[in-house]
Amino acid sequence: MRFLIIASTLVLALPCLAETIDFPTDSDTWEISSANYWWHEGDTVYGDRTVTAPASQADVYLNIPYNSLSGDGYVELEFTIGPEVIGYMVILPSHGTGIVSFSFTFPTIPPGTHEFRYYETNLVCGGCGSIQIDPTGGYVELSGTTAVQPGTWSSVKSIY
Repeated sequence: MRFLIIASTLVLALPCLAETIDFPTDSDTWEISSANYWWHEGDTVYGDRTVTAPASQADVYLNIPYNSLSGDGYVELEFTIGPEVIGYMVILPSHGTGIVSFSFTFPTIPPGTHEFRYYETNLVCGGCGSIQIDPTGGYVELSGTTAVQPGTWSSVKSIY
């Protein structure tokens, strides 16, 4: 009678449930050069948010109630969580108004309190318009993967 013992370590990476973060809101800090019209480099909105699980993916939903961009006009927004640049969002004339969405993957950020920020990185060409970002209706869905503690899977098989 021969016995074969097979043992291996099994590590699973399971998807985390999405965590929805309302951002931006009225209570955040808004620094917009021309009232509520985004077209200046340096226009920004930021505020602290608590993230409850590790995250490596963000789905961003901006509520754009006003978009007068035309021709070559665009607004580029840098999105950061804490010191990490998550990605860049470019709002074009063709986006129109309503919810505009973007998706990003990035190195995992840990749970905790982080500053969320949108920062305009360009100056819209003269006469090419602007946008507004509504402080209601926009949000960020964070998700990622969680490694399950390593376990041991063993199997014993008899070979006759």
